[in-house]
Amino acid sequence: MDDKDLARSHQLALLVLSISSLANTDFPLSASELLPFLVATLSADHVPADAKLPCLAALRNLSTKLEHVRDVVSSGAVRALLPLVLDKETSEAALSILGELAAASAAGKKAMEEHEAAPRALLEAMTWHGSTRCQEHAAYLVMVLAHGSRALRRQMRQLGAVQALLEVSLLGSPLAQRRAAKVLQWFKEEGQSRIRAHSGPRMEGASCHGDGDGDGDVGGGGGGGGGQEATDCWDTVDKIVKQSLDRNMKSILRRATASVDLTNVKLLVASSSSKSLPC
Repeated sequence: MDDKDLARSHQLALLVLSISSLANTDFPLSASELLPFLVATLSADHVPADAKLPCLAALRNLSTKLEHVRDVVSSGAVRALLPLVLDKETSEAALSILGELAAASAAGKKAMEEHEAAPRALLEAMTWHGSTRCQEHAAYLVMVLAHGSRALRRQMRQLGAVQALLEVSLLGSPLAQRRAAKVLQWFKEEGQSRIRAHSGPRMEGASCHGDGDGDGDVGGGGGGGGGQEATDCWDTVDKIVKQSLDRNMKSILRRATASVDLTNVKLLVASSSSKSLPC
């Protein structure tokens, strides 16, 4: 595994994948012997995706076993996986492994919280509507980060998390919608609690859920900036709602057209059958 020849990297990755499948058996597999090659291959910019995919599958095999999770996290796997989240060829596999590590290990969750690029990468992957699984995995990881740290919630808000979550809550898959709505609720509750606790405006606690819940003069003292932010946020909501309505209308029209076409085909078949086929 110390061989740096790229011509053999794909075959070697496939062999390591085969060996890693022993993690699902009683064979005493030493993950520490495989992890340096896997992490180095995943971290290398010059290694093609077809060589990284078997490495991701091997890492997934190891990550699903609790006894290997600590070794996987300490090997630097989280740092190697996060850049792969932004590559659509490797994104789903990388997000799946990160989800396993976050769910099984506090150390895995902490490694993601400490990586400065994690919030931006996960928010971007969450808005990929062309890949349902990527969106769902990314929404789960956004939940993990948002739930664990107020500082990360502030950072995600600055990166446009509220707008991204609104978009997913309206246009995403059913599971992604539920996860996005949950995180939005956390942002809303945090904003409301901060507004109640302080007499002045708290811009970092602002949300798209407005000030109409009876909490008074949030923008009363020099709050012109807050009013503009709320206006921009509601404009975003209106735009996303219109996109959702347009998409639903297109879907309804497509089903209606297909239904009409199918009825015409049935009539044509019935007409021709009655003339040319015996009863």
